Amino acid sequence: MESIEIWSFEESHRPLLCEMIEASEDFPQTLAYLYRRPGGCNVVFVAEAAGQILGMIDGTFDSDLDHELFDGFPVPDAPHAFITRMHVHESVRSQGVGTGLIWRFAGEAVARRCTFIGGSIGHSSDPGPR
Repeated sequence: MESIEIWSFEESHRPLLCEMIEASEDFPQTLAYLYRRPGGCNVVFVAEAAGQILGMIDGTFDSDLDHELFDGFPVPDAPHAFITRMHVHESVRSQGVGTGLIWRFAGEAVARRCTFIGGSIGHSSDPGPR
C-alpha cells in the first residue's frame, strides 16, 4: 500500500469519507448523517492513501471534561480534548492507521495546550484483520 497521510479534514474529503463510512459493516449507520452535511463543532482528521479515506477520528478541544466518566481520578485543569469517534476501515486495521490518527489528534491537543485527552467507547468491533 502507498504511504498513508493524516490530514485535517477538508470539504473535498467529504465524499470519500462518506463512502468509507457507508461501506463499513461496523460503523453505526445511524451516525453517518453527521458526516454527510457540512459544519459541526468537532475537528476531524482523516487517514488517506492513494485517494482513498482509510480512517477518521473526530473530537473537540479546549473543553472542560467535568463529567462523571472521569470522577474516578483527578483530571488536570482545562482545557481538555475529547475523542468523540474513531473509525478505521476493516482492511487496514493492522497497518497502524488507528495509531497514526490517535497521534495526530494528540499532537493537535498538545498544540492547543490541552492538559488531558479523554474519550468514551460506545461502539467497538474486533480490531483484528478480517
